[in-house]
Amino acid sequence: MRRRYLRGARSSVWILLAIFRGRGVSSEVLELAGGCNTHEEMGDLAKRCAPSGQRVGLLTSAWHLPRAQQLVKKNGLDLIPLPSDFVTEPCDPN
Repeated sequence: MRRRYLRGARSSVWILLAIFRGRGVSSEVLELAGGCNTHEEMGDLAKRCAPSGQRVGLLTSAWHLPRAQQLVKKNGLDLIPLPSDFVTEPCDPN
């Protein structure tokens, strides 16, 4: 059974849990990642996932993704980048 590890601000984690459950993902495969910041969370995931070679889907803001990717690689995890929250400026057509 593949487990999914969730991280992020505690309020957003509960929203993610509801979305996953609403899409039919069993609660048995969802687990919260420990840690108070990205560095600690990636270290916690490495302890759980790296020995088994599990791939990690990293869902974070596009702005934060490069830094988070460095921490994932530093911890020896196999990364699937999942950028979100793209912020752009309005385009001036003139």
